[in-house]
Amino acid sequence: MLRQPFFKYSFIALLIIDISYAMGLIMLGIADISLDTLFTTAIWFVSFFWLPVWSAAYIIIKIRSLNIENAVFEWLITVIIFTLGFYITEQLLRLSFNPSFALGNYKILGGLTWGTPIYFITRFIESKQKISQE
Repeated sequence: MLRQPFFKYSFIALLIIDISYAMGLIMLGIADISLDTLFTTAIWFVSFFWLPVWSAAYIIIKIRSLNIENAVFEWLITVIIFTLGFYITEQLLRLSFNPSFALGNYKILGGLTWGTPIYFITRFIESKQKISQE
C-alpha cells in the first residue's frame, strides 16, 4: 500500500511545502523565528497536510479494493477530508494560541484548493505508472 503515489511521494513533498510556506512568512515579516512558529508549522503539517493526504488515500484504496473506481467520488472524498483537516487545524490553533482564531469559509475553499490538485496529480502519476507497466 505504501507504494501508492499518495503515500510514496506525499510526506516529503508536503513537508517541503509546509516548511517553504513558514519560511516565506518569516521572510515577509509576518511570522518570527520562534518556538511558536515551529509549533504552528508542525500543527499545519500534521493536521492539514499529512493526515488528510494519507487518510484520503487510505479510504480511496479501500474503496478501490471493492472494485469501485469513480474519479468524481474519489475527488469528493479528498476535498471533504482536506476540509476536515482545515477544521481540525483551526481547532488546534485555537486551543494552542488564540481562542478567537477563525478560518471561516476558508475551510471549504482550502479543501478545494488543496484537495483538487493533490488528487489529480496523484491520478496522473498513477496513470503514468500503469502505462510504464504495460
